Amino acid sequence: MAYVPLFNTTKNVGVGPGLTMDVKVPSRINREYTDATQQAYNIGNIAATTGITHPQSLVNLSHDPMAAHTMRSMNLMDSPKTKTGFEEQGLSSDYRHALGTSAFKDSIIDWAASNLGMNKNSGILNAIGSGVAKGATIFEEGKDALSQLKSYNRQYPGEYKVDGLADYDFVPEKPTLSFGEILAQPKEDFTANWFAADQIPFGTSPVKKMEMIDAYRKYGPQLYMRQLQNKKKQNFQDIVRREEAAAAAEAKAKADAAAKAKATSSFDPSGPTQKSIRRRREDKSGRGHIGGFTDPGKGSYGPHKADGGLINFYRYGGFI
Repeated sequence: MAYVPLFNTTKNVGVGPGLTMDVKVPSRINREYTDATQQAYNIGNIAATTGITHPQSLVNLSHDPMAAHTMRSMNLMDSPKTKTGFEEQGLSSDYRHALGTSAFKDSIIDWAASNLGMNKNSGILNAIGSGVAKGATIFEEGKDALSQLKSYNRQYPGEYKVDGLADYDFVPEKPTLSFGEILAQPKEDFTANWFAADQIPFGTSPVKKMEMIDAYRKYGPQLYMRQLQNKKKQNFQDIVRREEAAAAAEAKAKADAAAKAKATSSFDPSGPTQKSIRRRREDKSGRGHIGGFTDPGKGSYGPHKADGGLINFYRYGGFI
């Protein structure tokens, strides 16, 4: 089994007598991870600047830069208004972080499975990928928390030290913001990342990932899966209803067309036929039907050699 690298590597190869050079060997896993994180950033940016939150629409726009630019230029969303600059960023940020962390988790699972010959959806690899992603989340969001505290301390000197302890050289009667307010964004990001590391399985589509984090944000950890199942059931019922309505409309259209054709046709299939006419015609000869038509008998008008008419001029081979 050939080793599958997690990152891009370099390999020294010979290019001539006594000459070598380093050649970059791309990693498939790294390329897929880079593409996925770039899409995560694009989706978060599009959602933040346009106000669009529908998962499938965001995925489509992320693949069409011109359409995304057009949507941004329409100014569908007012410029973000913040009171302090430390507020939560909302669903667009959750999308970006959950998609990015899930991509990182998937890359770890892909690398381990490719080199160990294991199923990528195995519980063991899911636990490994989840653990690595959670560790990265703690590290990254811990750095962001410290960065927020430093930023706050620059805006409001002396209220808090960088390590979060009160600065006893200057203790205001009441800080401008509480710790919870200062760390709102890192906490929000941590929650989205932790959710992705813990709950999103390997290979889940971007649309499904966004539906999951949206439901988690709305309904919490205890109810979000039930809500997703209810939505899936509702979507299925909607599809069935639409198909039934379409079938009923098609049947009605056919029935209306048949009724219209019947109304404009001169032929009435329920009217008299040749057979029924013969059956009702009186047989004056007393012999019944002859040769498919009725013999009306002597004295009737018609080709039956009755006396009278031009036939008498040719009797016995000539005029009389």
